[in-house]
Amino acid sequence: MAKTTPLRQAAATAGFIAFAVALILLAILPLDRIPGALPGPDLLLAATLVWVIRRPDVVPLGVVVVVFLLADFLWMRPPGLMTAAVVLGTEFLRSRSVLTTEVSFAAEWSVAAAIAAAIVIGGSAVLVLFGVAAPGLGMLLLKLLGTIAAYPVMMVIARFGFGVRRKGVPARLGFGGRA
Repeated sequence: MAKTTPLRQAAATAGFIAFAVALILLAILPLDRIPGALPGPDLLLAATLVWVIRRPDVVPLGVVVVVFLLADFLWMRPPGLMTAAVVLGTEFLRSRSVLTTEVSFAAEWSVAAAIAAAIVIGGSAVLVLFGVAAPGLGMLLLKLLGTIAAYPVMMVIARFGFGVRRKGVPARLGFGGRA
C-alpha cells in the first residue's frame, strides 16, 4: 500500500476546508426560514466527525479550530465554545483512531453519535452554567437527532464526492474483498 503524499494530503485538507466553508455559507443564506420551525442538523459537525473518524491525518487540529471559529463568528454563537467542544471531541476520536479503522459502519456511526451528543449537550450545559440563553432541551435533542441522522449522508458525500476512505483501506476494493 502506498503512502499518502504530502500533495495529496494537502489537496484532501483543502477539499475539507472548501466543503466546510460551503456548509457554513449555506447555513447563513436566507432560505425562507420560518421562526420557530424545527432546527436543522449541524452538517458541519457531522462532516467533521466523518473526516476525523475516517482520515484523522487530513483534518489537523488547526483546521478544526479555524473552521469552527469561523462558524462561531458567522453563526453568531458564543465565540470559541463550540470550537472548544469540537476540538475536545475530535481529539478524543483522533487518539483512538487505531480502534476505528476496522469497525463496521454501525459501530462507527454509534461512536460518532456519542461524540456528537457529548459535544452538543456539553456545549449547552456550559451555556446554562454561565447563565447564557440556550435553546430548550427539546430543540437541542431534535438538532442532535438530525445531526446523527445526517452522519450517513455526510459519509456518502465524503466517500463518493471527496474520496475519503478509512485510513489503511485500499483504494480499489473489488466485490470479492480482495485489493
